[in-house]
Amino acid sequence: MKKKYLLLPALIATTLSSAWAQDRHPALETAASKIDTKAEFVLLNKLSGDLSAITQYLELILDAARNSGEKIPPNLKAKDLMEILGVNTLQATGNSSTKQDNAWVNRSYLDNGGSDKGIFSLFGEKGQAQVASTICPAGTDLALQLQLDLRQVESIVTAIAKAVGEGDKINENMKKPIPNLGMTSSEVLAKLNVRANLMLDLDSADTIPTPFGEVGRPFVAARIDGIAWLWEKIGKKALTESDAPIDVTEKEGMIILKPNAEALAEMDKGEAAAVKAIMKLSPIAIIDIAKNQIWLGTNEDYLSKCMSGQNTLADSPEFKAAMEGLPEKANSMAYVSKHLLSQIAEKYTKLGDSGMLGKDFEKAKPLVDHLLEDITESDKGWAMTMGKDDNGVLFTNRGPFASKHMQYLSGLVPYMMMQGKNSQGMKAIKRSIR
Repeated sequence: MKKKYLLLPALIATTLSSAWAQDRHPALETAASKIDTKAEFVLLNKLSGDLSAITQYLELILDAARNSGEKIPPNLKAKDLMEILGVNTLQATGNSSTKQDNAWVNRSYLDNGGSDKGIFSLFGEKGQAQVASTICPAGTDLALQLQLDLRQVESIVTAIAKAVGEGDKINENMKKPIPNLGMTSSEVLAKLNVRANLMLDLDSADTIPTPFGEVGRPFVAARIDGIAWLWEKIGKKALTESDAPIDVTEKEGMIILKPNAEALAEMDKGEAAAVKAIMKLSPIAIIDIAKNQIWLGTNEDYLSKCMSGQNTLADSPEFKAAMEGLPEKANSMAYVSKHLLSQIAEKYTKLGDSGMLGKDFEKAKPLVDHLLEDITESDKGWAMTMGKDDNGVLFTNRGPFASKHMQYLSGLVPYMMMQGKNSQGMKAIKRSIR
């Protein structure tokens, strides 16, 4: 008898599943293929109706502002802004959250039909491989890669200017030469496709004492791609005219900048000497004109490791574990090691136990305690990526929170802000970070 009552729900589920398979929009199909549809949380949304409603409301907001005396150009239309910024190309979104090893792997996809218009042009080109992880030495605790492509900014700004009746003015400004550069604003923007890579290593094999325990000696380096051509344009001349205490040499086609004897002597005085000792400072900058790269490092030996391309973070088990379930290609990415997360939690605990954070912080301490517990619960580090493909943009991350948690909390944020703005706990947090 019981099986009979299970038949109807089963038939309904089968019917709904078949209808979904037959009737779903192609954009939803694309978004679904980019996320984990077997996850604990899955959300797919077709945006055509939403964008239409948003455009109508924006138009009403503009009209209301004009009626209130705001100086909104009469010919500025919300529809035009949506088109200029490329927002009107959005077709569907997909989100999923999967529980893995005391962490959440989140995937969010924007299907814009592969458009490179407007804001989407800023993210860089499609199908790019990660770079930062192939520069950082194994053991790096913090790695960041940020892509910013400004080559279409002129067309975006010009289109907005035309929409508000200022097209001729912006065109004139774009054609003006920039002093000491010998290029117009238009020519500069056309060359600015920049990628910044930053790395931090707290060397666990070389620790230094602090008031709250031993800490790995910090080494920092960076590589900026896409602006080395500025050295020939203005860098060399500016350095010569400034009389900066820097020695410039050239080796194997690369320009090397280091502090001169005068600057090194100053680094051995007062508080600067302590900082030099802690970080083993031997600052260096290397400009590779041929590859259009600028390397920066707080320590020459550490920068050499970064430039060697050997024993990299990308090949390390720790990084691979944090990146499990995340794509290999990414225009931008971030990675935080389990070692760094543990160090933050350990030092915070010692600071809290010592009373160095003050009595007022005790009111906010339960919140911070719980947050740090969530952050360090996973046995792996945290990572996130953003990458463009032929159909849109994919955002992924491994972290302590699921995207569904953000959905739940978003409705509470306004209430929490109103209630917490003048609360004692909020005041304690503000005082603790001053």
